[in-house]
Amino acid sequence: MLYLGMDQSTEHPDIPNVEGSMMQFIELYGFAIPVEEWAEAVAIDPDGKIYIFETGPTDYDKEWMAVAGGRIRCAGECDLEGYNWLDTYVELRNGN
Repeated sequence: MLYLGMDQSTEHPDIPNVEGSMMQFIELYGFAIPVEEWAEAVAIDPDGKIYIFETGPTDYDKEWMAVAGGRIRCAGECDLEGYNWLDTYVELRNGN
């Protein structure tokens, strides 16, 4: 399930929608993920939630964590059955 074109959340106002400039769409585990021009990395948590990060995340206690001050956006969900979530980190800048 992808959250493409989602509206601004009143419950979570810090989660941006997908409107605006996008660097590209990337394919990750069979999903086309919209990636804004500010994005540096994409990674998937063990629960299958896909996140876009402005600065490279760190793996922390069974989930990816953004570096302080960097933007983050939840881009959807996927089934990670059979995959190690630590292998899902994809760096986007510099040639991608």
